[in-house]
Amino acid sequence: MICLCLAACFLSVPLNGLSPSLSLIARDFGFDDKQRDIYLGGYLGIATMLGQMLGSVLSGFIADAYSRPWLLIMALVVDSGATCMFGLPLTTFRMILVLRIIVGACQGISVPIIFSLIGDYYGSEMRATVSAIVSSFLGGGMMLGQLFVRYCLPYVGWRLPFICLLYTSDAAD
Repeated sequence: MICLCLAACFLSVPLNGLSPSLSLIARDFGFDDKQRDIYLGGYLGIATMLGQMLGSVLSGFIADAYSRPWLLIMALVVDSGATCMFGLPLTTFRMILVLRIIVGACQGISVPIIFSLIGDYYGSEMRATVSAIVSSFLGGGMMLGQLFVRYCLPYVGWRLPFICLLYTSDAAD
């Protein structure tokens, strides 16, 4: 259960990580306030949701063909790599858009797999409790990502925290 909780937490850490840094990202890309709201506030959220939808739809087909624990590990690795790439100095808005789709897809693939593994590992009397605990780690990961990035912003800017998040995500592997 600890591994599933950590996987759920670290997969959701980057989801809200951009939220506290939207103004800094907008300034870095030369966006005004209206462009910030449209491109960073709107399009990035849509990209993440599209990735989650695609990942969720594909997860069933992929999980039938491959080992679910290995798929979860691969999703963590891909998610970690995409998260780290947010911090690269050459990152453009289009690149961030694609990375958000990838991060969303990793979570969309992983969440059904995590709950499928819960069904395999726990009997019917424990599934609801374990599912609730794992779900709280999904939300907790989003909270931790947002708090971590917000805390780091005044000291290191908006890019470096995503490279640091890579190392925390790799701890779950």
